[in-house]
Amino acid sequence: MIVEVLIQNIQDKIDITKNIENIMENAVEFCLVHEKIEKPSEVSILLVDDEKIREINNEQRGIDSSTDVLSFPIVEMEDGEIKSNLGDIDMEENIMLLGDIVISLETAYKQANEYGHSFERELAFLTTHGVFHLLGYDHEDKESEKNMLNKQEVVLGKMGLKRQDYEEDEILDCEILVRKAIEEKEKAYAPYSGFKVGAAVLTETGNIYTGVNIENVSFSATNCAERTAVFKAISNGERKIRAIAISSDSEEIVFPCGICRQVILEFGNKNTKIICSNNNGDYKVYNLEELLPYAFKKIN
Repeated sequence: MIVEVLIQNIQDKIDITKNIENIMENAVEFCLVHEKIEKPSEVSILLVDDEKIREINNEQRGIDSSTDVLSFPIVEMEDGEIKSNLGDIDMEENIMLLGDIVISLETAYKQANEYGHSFERELAFLTTHGVFHLLGYDHEDKESEKNMLNKQEVVLGKMGLKRQDYEEDEILDCEILVRKAIEEKEKAYAPYSGFKVGAAVLTETGNIYTGVNIENVSFSATNCAERTAVFKAISNGERKIRAIAISSDSEEIVFPCGICRQVILEFGNKNTKIICSNNNGDYKVYNLEELLPYAFKKIN
């Protein structure tokens, strides 16, 4: 599945980093995967301030007040109907245009402080809220509101942004990480072994970082895909890893080497998920403790 997320920031009150953009992009993709939408899709996200979203709200809905998020689907659907009507939606350049989401960063920042969670978590929540509206879900009554909220929280749980008091079991979406590892594998530099490996790391903030093995003629200077992905995450300011998926050209499921397991532990814990897969996308999930029972411990 190809997902294109077009993000435009037209406000200057809240700074937007690449990390925040990645979280919103991941939120869109996780929603579409959760709803089993496989066609190439495009979602536009406009980031504004309170005054601009009040203006849009008044123009489009006749409500003269600011809000946190607005959604404008390309095709109006009833709850969930879009899932069975994708083939009827016009395709432009083979991409299904789902619609536009408008988010007030001012309100998102205020709400994050009010609810006691991170700004990133609030933006992911508002993005998922907007996407599910584009997919035809609504919250006009208590039952539909509960259904939509459940879907949002499941997706946020998959991203590692689960609300602490939420009752649903946290679900790790292994398939997304495996798919990204397989896609990334093609970029590997492996002229000596011919053995390409890709990895995808999911961090506590909900971001996904990918990496490949990079070989060197001296062999000892070679870097494994797992460490490439982890180091990319750490270089972007991440410090905690929830899960990592590994894939190779082999039909056999591939496992991280000992050094990579120790590196993963440095930024994870004994329960960090290691998703080992093959070139067909088959995978098995292990806790890090299962693969590294006698690890070197960090000094507190």
